[in-house]
Amino acid sequence: MRLVKPPRKGCYYLCHIAVDPQWRGKGIAAQLINFMAARAQELGYSTLSLDVAELNIGALRLYQQLGFKIIKRNKSYNGVLDNHLYMEMAL
Repeated sequence: MRLVKPPRKGCYYLCHIAVDPQWRGKGIAAQLINFMAARAQELGYSTLSLDVAELNIGALRLYQQLGFKIIKRNKSYNGVLDNHLYMEMAL
């Protein structure tokens, strides 16, 4: 069973976005995502998507501020991993 399904056609998928704790709160994650959004547009994609742990409130807040919308809530299939939210942003 796959935790993350392949992105749908026309959708550029971001994964494993992380900023070292000492550098958080300085806009680095937003810059990374904005860079990837611009790159995805250059490549002809119409949507940017990602998954985020449901309990990762800081990341969830950032993604929503950048324009991502929650599309689906996925429950953990093994009880070890957190439930996660699949999100998309139109480019």
